Amino acid sequence: MKKVIFNGSLVNYDDISITDIKRGFMYGDGLFETMKWSQGEILFFNSHFSRLKFGMEIMKLEKGNLSMPLLNQSITLLAEKHQGHPLRFRMSVFRTGEGRYKTTSRSYSWLLEAEILKDQLYMVNQTGLKVKFSEKTRLSWSSFSEFKTMNSLTYILAGIEAAERQVEDLIILDPNDEVVEMISSNVFGLLDNELITPKKSSGCVEGVFKVVLKKHLPKIGIEIKEKNITTEELLACSSVYSSNVINGMQWIEKNGDHTFKK
Repeated sequence: MKKVIFNGSLVNYDDISITDIKRGFMYGDGLFETMKWSQGEILFFNSHFSRLKFGMEIMKLEKGNLSMPLLNQSITLLAEKHQGHPLRFRMSVFRTGEGRYKTTSRSYSWLLEAEILKDQLYMVNQTGLKVKFSEKTRLSWSSFSEFKTMNSLTYILAGIEAAERQVEDLIILDPNDEVVEMISSNVFGLLDNELITPKKSSGCVEGVFKVVLKKHLPKIGIEIKEKNITTEELLACSSVYSSNVINGMQWIEKNGDHTFKK
């Protein structure tokens, strides 16, 4: 029986009723964090919690029992059930209460789930990813584009498109055909000895691993520039990478017929 943490208590997953998660299910009225447990801890836990709280403030989710100590304690408890394996944690927060679009509720519940990961350490892939630019989906900036919401339809449709076009990922563009991000990753390109990545105003999620790279890469002489990036500019990069907290940086080998160096 799958165990989860619901509002701080260890419960069976099957014991959670649809009533408990009604607004998240019916309206996508919530947000989530994806975190990596490796070698006895959540990597970059403070950054994850800061982004989660920022999103909750934007969404006016104010009345509940979530705190950093309680979440940390809950993660540790659930990790103990998986006997030392590296884990992917999903932390979901969703509004509770009645109402439809004009809800007055500021209360929330939260659900913590874990699944076993294959890889514990970050390693750059030996075989590069094959990607293409998305043709059917677009992203734009909004007040909630910096964090992960439960309304993930754009990314789901991009995933379906990737499968139909027989590639491993898609680079999603904005309405002006400028680069935003990938299905579950930020994107970086090496152009003239500078690492470029889309600005937050493009509509990309402000990924935790992206934040880590922005903090630490300049210390070893690698500058990162956040800017508007055209498709032509990305194709002019000598190397292109994706980044997220589960896989770290992954080398993109091909975008359509165009090949990038490792």
